[in-house]
Amino acid sequence: MKCFSLLLFTYLVLLTGACHGTKQLDAASTTLEKDMLTKGYQKGILVSDGEESPCPFLISIETDQSYMLDPLNIDAFSEVHSDSIWVKYIPLRQKSRCPNTLPVQIEDLKKREE
Repeated sequence: MKCFSLLLFTYLVLLTGACHGTKQLDAASTTLEKDMLTKGYQKGILVSDGEESPCPFLISIETDQSYMLDPLNIDAFSEVHSDSIWVKYIPLRQKSRCPNTLPVQIEDLKKREE
């Protein structure tokens, strides 16, 4: 009986510690997200539209109202090889190359850790 009680107590202590660690990771993630949003970055997903498309890459912005960006200078950021990104951009006042997209100039692009 003592052995069972000891195992149960150990299990509860480990479970409580694991939950506390998850809360710390979530808090750090939330802090990083708030910091990036404050700096003007948006959450995005890099999407390949195919080599023969006028827009070989698009960026899907993840907000309440999702929208697609047509990054005109994506080649300058070829070192970022990730689907999930942080993007900082300037909207351009010109006709879009692809339907339902907003032409933009990328100021900065960073890999986003999930």
